[in-house]
Amino acid sequence: MLILVVGAKGGIGTTTLAQHLCRQANAVPLDAADGTLALQMAAPGAPVLDLGFTAQWTASRRGRAVEQAVETRQPLLWSAACTVWRAPVMAFVWDAAALGHVIADGGTTPPPALVDLASLILIVSADNPVAQWHERRLKQQWPQAHAVVGDLKAAAQAIAEETLGVKKKLSAISFQRSASSPKADR
Repeated sequence: MLILVVGAKGGIGTTTLAQHLCRQANAVPLDAADGTLALQMAAPGAPVLDLGFTAQWTASRRGRAVEQAVETRQPLLWSAACTVWRAPVMAFVWDAAALGHVIADGGTTPPPALVDLASLILIVSADNPVAQWHERRLKQQWPQAHAVVGDLKAAAQAIAEETLGVKKKLSAISFQRSASSPKADR
């Protein structure tokens, strides 16, 4: 499944929501905005992969790379070359979304190819007239999109639970309480 996160306007929290969703759902981050999500989610075992490079790969190499990206949650970067090499790049993204969850940060103007592939489009908005105007404009473009306003971390948790089937995580405190409480039959 591919979830596309789009901002009603710049600086509204699109990358933040995408990052929270990736962490909640152990998803592959795909940065089609400015590179911030990819760099923030990179790790020693999962460096940023520029999707433009995948266009030159054989199907076998691409398949192995998709499996590795999903397994390690390797951040993917949508670069300018991706629009030139659309078919092989989208094959990579499609395969990754078929194997696991992919969360794409589309910024304020996502690539049309990602819009077409998205199972869910989320518009990050705010409680102000400018953001609401942009939100309405985007919802006219994508009537199936859902607006997200408010606490982005809480929204990510709810979306992960309801849409991606992620179980609610017990906090260490609630787990300790339930483990240390006496059994009812004793």
